[in-house]
Amino acid sequence: VTLSVPPSFASKWLVPRLPEFEARHPDIDLRVVAEESLTDFKRDGIDIAIRQGGKPQESSLNSALLSLVDLVAVARQGSALTKGDSPELADLAQHTLIQDGHHHWDLLLRQHGLTATGRVLQFNQTALAMDAAMNGQGIALVPRIFLGSQPLSELWQAPRLGDQGFYVLWPSTQGRAKTVVDWLLRQ
Repeated sequence: VTLSVPPSFASKWLVPRLPEFEARHPDIDLRVVAEESLTDFKRDGIDIAIRQGGKPQESSLNSALLSLVDLVAVARQGSALTKGDSPELADLAQHTLIQDGHHHWDLLLRQHGLTATGRVLQFNQTALAMDAAMNGQGIALVPRIFLGSQPLSELWQAPRLGDQGFYVLWPSTQGRAKTVVDWLLRQ
């Protein structure tokens, strides 16, 4: 079964769960393709895809919400940023912000009439932004679903982004692909 997922989703959410999948389903060989691009299921040989965005409207595919994108501002555990009262967005804007390719910091600050007064580090992947936060380089804004056992402390909860989420997409409701879909949705 070939599963296409965004790279950060693969490294921060899927890979830590693969040993449990393998133990439950030793008869299924799972091939993980980490990519951001849209998937052509037939041409690319993909059985299942997970994508971040709004609720899919494609009527020829089955889809299910795995998790809403609940964004949280995080910093390395034990850093000075994690001590004291819960900060407001304006307080966070004064520190080094770590932004990924989704540009959520830009969007949130603009919506609230704020600008970043500290440095803004730019990364194209959420996993890299998280790694920078773990190394004490600033505050990353990441989906809560990625945190798991990461050594990061939550500083602030961002407002919900409507129906933005991680959606599982698949063309067929039969066979081993359906078994993988069912496992994903139980996670």
